[in-house]
Amino acid sequence: MGPGSAGACDSRWSFGLKRGRTGLLVGPLPRLRGATDGAPVKLVDLMLRLGLGGLLGGAGVLKLRALGAFATEISNYQLFPHVASTLATTLPAVELLVGLGLLVFPWSWRRAATLGTVLLMGTFSLAVGSAYFRHINIECGCFGSGGSPITGLTLVRNVSLLAAALLLLRIDGRPAGNR
Repeated sequence: MGPGSAGACDSRWSFGLKRGRTGLLVGPLPRLRGATDGAPVKLVDLMLRLGLGGLLGGAGVLKLRALGAFATEISNYQLFPHVASTLATTLPAVELLVGLGLLVFPWSWRRAATLGTVLLMGTFSLAVGSAYFRHINIECGCFGSGGSPITGLTLVRNVSLLAAALLLLRIDGRPAGNR
């Protein structure tokens, strides 16, 4: 029996086996009955949105509480010290807005918030990587002042968050009704 032959059973086909005998089956297998399509993807989507949205929202609130100290943290990166005060006043609000966008906004706005998350995490990863590879001994400033110093683990964490944001961008590509 070959592919597509009349003797194939249950949309499966086999090579050199007689009908009704057990053996090696090769080819497409029937779908499981009662399986929920997309449930794992929806769960991962929800977990990523809650995790990244909560992280960004919380970080934004903590940074808003101490803008002066956060401006110092930004200038310590030695990338753009002349715009540190502007970044310190705008970045926490942007993080808070993007975090809320991931958590509560409708799909079209949530998609923009996901793209914003990718851009933020990419920028943070570049800044942390720059400080790490230039051997600048500074605190991260990820959650305002009083954070931990930048290490290789900090860079791995930021790149992992970037990967999570990219995954969310990939799986949250269309409204739930169209999945």
